[in-house]
Amino acid sequence: MADHRATSIATLDGLRLGATLAMPEEPRDRAVVLVHGGGVTLLGASFGGGICAYYAAKRPTEIDRLVLLNPQLNYKRRTIDNMPFWVDDHLRPEAAATLSEQGFLAISPSLRHGRAIFNEVFWFDLEGALGEIRAPTLLVHGTRDTLVPIESTRAVLPRLRAEHRLVEIEGAQHGFAVHEDPRYLNPQSQAWQAFVIQAVAEWITAEAAS
Repeated sequence: MADHRATSIATLDGLRLGATLAMPEEPRDRAVVLVHGGGVTLLGASFGGGICAYYAAKRPTEIDRLVLLNPQLNYKRRTIDNMPFWVDDHLRPEAAATLSEQGFLAISPSLRHGRAIFNEVFWFDLEGALGEIRAPTLLVHGTRDTLVPIESTRAVLPRLRAEHRLVEIEGAQHGFAVHEDPRYLNPQSQAWQAFVIQAVAEWITAEAAS
């Protein structure tokens, strides 16, 4: 498989200024290649979900199954359109000055983006590529996800031409947890996690059995 930095598990600093779409910023923004008896499954979570979907679209012969967990499928909307310091695809003057001076803009209290990723999102047509995906695709999303709203996943379903299934986890926040349970200590969070693991395992082994 071609070199692709998103296809590894990594704990990355959320303040990394040189982060790009192929380099997830946070531990939850992961992409994993699963090699099993039935072929190769590409699994992407959160910010890593979109780049995995794009890879599956552009390299269809390399991927047998695709799994997307709480996927961010519109990077420009998340990084540009929903940010108050961008207006009509242009930075406000004060934001441009800040970016020039310190090399980054704060997307959230724990996440900063530099020039590289701002440049990329204008040219990365993920939504246009979704129809090119051939691999059977499992999407799993929490209905109370405030970081990547489930509506964004529901909205792309008509674009998918490959076999696909959306599993909605009723009440789950981003990462399939209850609100404010970052260590997944709540029994409900653990139950959701177990359910998602089982759903993914069944999706992968179904390919092997077919």
